Amino acid sequence: MDSVRNILYKRIENRIKQFNPICTKAIQTVVEEDVSLYPVLVAHRPDVILGIPLLSATQIGDDFAFRITTLEELVTKQMVAMEHLAAFQKLYRQHQKRFCVLVMDDQAADFVFIKSE
Repeated sequence: MDSVRNILYKRIENRIKQFNPICTKAIQTVVEEDVSLYPVLVAHRPDVILGIPLLSATQIGDDFAFRITTLEELVTKQMVAMEHLAAFQKLYRQHQKRFCVLVMDDQAADFVFIKSE
């Protein structure tokens, strides 16, 4: 199972590289507009009601779509437990040169940090 997830994460990473300017702009906008210091990309299949749409599966020719959300929304929707908030924020800050990505599919929902360059 781990190797299957690793292949999936690599595929998500390649899509993010391909659409880096769009992902970077979305993240910068969230921070610069004082929405959150903790923007999170969401790579998902099937569809989810979370954040705002960024790239549809049709647009990028994949079965995954991308949305942009924030850590605060994830806490509000109880996707990140309040007791884990401080640890998550610390981990997030340790990976400032990477995109925080919530990968969601019918198997699992995992956070990964992917190179932003």
